[in-house]
Amino acid sequence: MATNYELYRYYKGEKDNPFNDKDQNSGMFWFYESVFERKYTDGTLNEKMLKIGKDDTTKELKFKKWLDWMLSDQIPSKWGIDYNTASKMYYKK
Repeated sequence: MATNYELYRYYKGEKDNPFNDKDQNSGMFWFYESVFERKYTDGTLNEKMLKIGKDDTTKELKFKKWLDWMLSDQIPSKWGIDYNTASKMYYKK
């Protein structure tokens, strides 16, 4: 089954991160998008942690929840970048 990567801004199905040694921020976002794709595809996405409800049935809605979690929780706690800054960095592309 072919995967459509239009949902993502950075990850396009590459095995290795194309942003390594080029752009740390893009590499970070590529990583989180690739993890979402892997977890979504193999069925290990933690829907309870992401607060995914019964109406959030599409991949797009689940990715929006993942993206919010990534920008509001993961990046601030792991990289020390606040939500507003992380959001601006993600959407700048």
